[in-house]
Amino acid sequence: MTRPTEWPDPVLDDDYLRIYRPMLTSEVTQREADFIESTLGLPGGSAVLDLACGSAVSRAMAKRGYRMTRRSDFKPRLHRAGRSRRGRRPA
Repeated sequence: MTRPTEWPDPVLDDDYLRIYRPMLTSEVTQREADFIESTLGLPGGSAVLDLACGSAVSRAMAKRGYRMTRRSDFKPRLHRAGRSRRGRRPA
């Protein structure tokens, strides 16, 4: 018996990133970070856990002084986030 695939893997695959990446602009990222910041109302420097992270919003929040911890099981995004963190632009 094979183990069932977890839901994000077949849905959020490389095709998802190819299709939606053009819509994920820096302006959209900043608006998402603005929304999170205003909705949560956390003081600067607060620790924030980002589940199912895509890295861009986490980076934006970190630049604003939040201490970000990211967690995701979606391997393509983790691979890209790791490459981005090492100073290389994700593919």
